[in-house]
Amino acid sequence: MKCRYVKQSDPPKNGREHWQCARKATGCNHRHTDIWVPIGNRISPCNCRGWPLASEVLLWAEGIAATFGTRKAAEICRYIRWRAKGSPLTELPPGIPHPNIARPPAPAEGPGTELVAIFKAAGASSDQCGGVCQQWIDQINTWGVEGCRKNRQAIINRIKEAAYKTWVTEQIRIGWSISREPWFRISDPVGCIVDEAIRRAEHKE
Repeated sequence: MKCRYVKQSDPPKNGREHWQCARKATGCNHRHTDIWVPIGNRISPCNCRGWPLASEVLLWAEGIAATFGTRKAAEICRYIRWRAKGSPLTELPPGIPHPNIARPPAPAEGPGTELVAIFKAAGASSDQCGGVCQQWIDQINTWGVEGCRKNRQAIINRIKEAAYKTWVTEQIRIGWSISREPWFRISDPVGCIVDEAIRRAEHKE
């Protein structure tokens, strides 16, 4: 697609006229997008970097609809709009498969790691990850300090859920050990553990 030059209303300067690609507003930004050309000279259009204008999309849609039908035209219009928005993966148009993008590895350190350290220091067995499975440790580390503050209740709920699956004797042993920590709050026994893990992670940043 070539640039679509439109003469601007600026008065000529030094025998030159002001021309601009009509698609500058939709992303055309190369060095010939906005140019001053000697009066009467022919402009050789460059490859346009912008997305089609709404009027151009409408003309194309009408042509496609006449050839393939309105349904195909609507699908192409949705695709063009999606591409113009930057191809967001959260708004994939129908027929476009979701790419298999590997998630980046979780940070090795963070509130999740500190949470495990607190439970292990209290005597929790390693196979239980201190009441939090490895997937949740990674998620908590990925959230980071601020993310954990926002998701504090979700972390508390997960710890309680894991605690219900342990022996009562172990719950008592771990609870007794943690209750002797200076930061422990009887009014919020699980929440204070999460807060302490966040505090430790923040201190190491």
